[in-house]
Amino acid sequence: IECNRRPQVENEALALLQQDAAGNRRYTFAELIMRASGVPAPVFADSDSTKVVLHARWLHGNPDSDGNIAYQPGDIQGMAGPRLDFVPAELMAPGEISFTSDPQLGKAVITANSWEEMCDRATLYFTLRKPKVMGPSSTYAQTMYNLFTNAEFRAGKIASNETFKKLDIPVFPTRGIANILQDQVAPVLVKGYRPGEGVDADRYPTPRVTSAMADLQAKLSHEAPRATPFTSFARGASSYEEYIAALREQLARQGGGWVTVAPRDTAQQGNDSESASISEISRRNAEIWGEKAGCVAYEIGGAQYQAGLIRGFDP
Repeated sequence: IECNRRPQVENEALALLQQDAAGNRRYTFAELIMRASGVPAPVFADSDSTKVVLHARWLHGNPDSDGNIAYQPGDIQGMAGPRLDFVPAELMAPGEISFTSDPQLGKAVITANSWEEMCDRATLYFTLRKPKVMGPSSTYAQTMYNLFTNAEFRAGKIASNETFKKLDIPVFPTRGIANILQDQVAPVLVKGYRPGEGVDADRYPTPRVTSAMADLQAKLSHEAPRATPFTSFARGASSYEEYIAALREQLARQGGGWVTVAPRDTAQQGNDSESASISEISRRNAEIWGEKAGCVAYEIGGAQYQAGLIRGFDP
């Protein structure tokens, strides 16, 4: 253990391997002050509870077989995962990842009683504990997992300068729920499935919504819904039994069917607005386009029906 004015980062890990007569672990800064005042260094012995210590560094990047690491941008929110008793010290600096300063984002000190146990605990640590990063994922944790599960490395047959050459380097980082929400869901919410369908800053009903509704009304006015077995039943031209038999035949032919409740879903929940005003056009949309896609029923809903009657609409 070095004892100078620039304490080494490994001192904390190495200090766990020794203890004094009272069972206290070695504390380098205290020794520095005590020795400067003339107090002799205490006598240390090997620790009874710790035989192997790992000082692991956290980086956010993608290593390659040549030992190069392509660092990834992002914003560190902290650490995620359960607390592990064999990790006496852990540090992760929050904030934006800098490409001009030290690439080390944090560290972890892991203790064990044997080399095999250390490899097992490191494997568990890099599986359960990870930095929470707002930004692209990296393969660093998976690379460390592959390192400590490598049979040759555990047997001491891989030198430190050839570690990455012997490892199975992951091609793609592991994707979690946060990655899917950030990379796939958020862009759809902000920009929409198609250009111009994303977040609208205007109050509902926005000019874009009313324009789209007017265009849909004009298009639907030129389309006539196809007559279905229900049309015949509703007009009294066929019996209920005949309608149900035709419906069952359609479901068997399609392998199932679906029912739409579009007014309540699109207007009442999505825009926090009464949907009675669009029930009629939604019904026509279901009769023309939904029917072609296997829709077998359109549910207007009792509340929407009553709201339409109160407001003078034709449900």
